[in-house]
Amino acid sequence: MEPARTPGQAARIEPSLKGPTEPEFDAPELASNEPAAADNYRPDRLRPRLQRKTERRKASGLTKVIIVLGMLAVALGLLWLVASGIINSKPSSIPPSTGNPATNGSHEPVKEGELSPEGNWIEIFNPSDMTQVALAGRATATIAGDELEKYVRIQSPGETDDISFQVGEGVLEQLAGKRAVFDIIAKTEDGTSTQIAVSCDFGNLGDCGRKRFDISDASKEYLVQMQFPAGKEPGGGGAIKINSDVSQSGKPVDIISIRVQIAN
Repeated sequence: MEPARTPGQAARIEPSLKGPTEPEFDAPELASNEPAAADNYRPDRLRPRLQRKTERRKASGLTKVIIVLGMLAVALGLLWLVASGIINSKPSSIPPSTGNPATNGSHEPVKEGELSPEGNWIEIFNPSDMTQVALAGRATATIAGDELEKYVRIQSPGETDDISFQVGEGVLEQLAGKRAVFDIIAKTEDGTSTQIAVSCDFGNLGDCGRKRFDISDASKEYLVQMQFPAGKEPGGGGAIKINSDVSQSGKPVDIISIRVQIAN
């Protein structure tokens, strides 16, 4: 018989000789009332660190956006400066230290290649208009070339067989009292060379003397400079005369164009 227990006395638990109770693997897990979330499985001490990483990523992304917007604003500003002409996007083809003698008032002789193609040129001859060409003696002049470049091929068999290119009275009126540079663009046939003679007759405004130039098969500029007298008016048109071969061998020369530029 078990000893009687008095009321209020706690029941004594007798020690058991059995081993630890084996876990029941088939027992169902207790469901949690909280929703299953990834953060529920991380220790609470990791949450501030994850929050700081998220904030750093957001700040880094915002910094990149600000940098891109800043670069875009700088690029738009440069485009505006170029479009407004404050910044010249095209470098000058003439060094600022030397300048262009044909336009800066210098009286030094102009050399080949020193004339600016952007100057105020007055056209005297173009191969598309042969009405301004006159022949003397046995001289000949024929149009040649292709669609890319046309020229007039002149030929002087003798010393007096000149080809004249007319200079209009209106052109001479613009040149009166000023210094001018005539530009003759010419070449010979492939593999040949010759020496030409150039002279001018401008009536009341005088002449340019007689010049000689060695012409090769490369297209180049040959310059004739003249100071027109002040206080005189042209009484009519004038002419630039060319003899294609000083040696009188009849070698031809191709005249591509003739133009003039006021130097002062």
